[in-house]
Amino acid sequence: FVTNVAAVAIMFPIAAALITDLNLGEKDVFLTIAFAASCSFLTPISYQTNVMVYEPGGYKGLDFLKIGLPLTVLYALICIAYFSWA
Repeated sequence: FVTNVAAVAIMFPIAAALITDLNLGEKDVFLTIAFAASCSFLTPISYQTNVMVYEPGGYKGLDFLKIGLPLTVLYALICIAYFSWA
């Protein structure tokens, strides 16, 4: 249970090591980390605004899963398409 900024801070050195070990493009790897860190649609505690609307809106955890899962799949497909063309 960490913020998206903390997740990027943890993954950055790992990604940097992978870039040198696997001869990957820096832009692709770092953009993938940035996009993945901002993909927080599945749970009510994954992002600050989700937490803000959770109780006042009367939402349940399943509501976030029902809407968040298709949104996450769509987001992933768009990111894959972007990285394929970039």
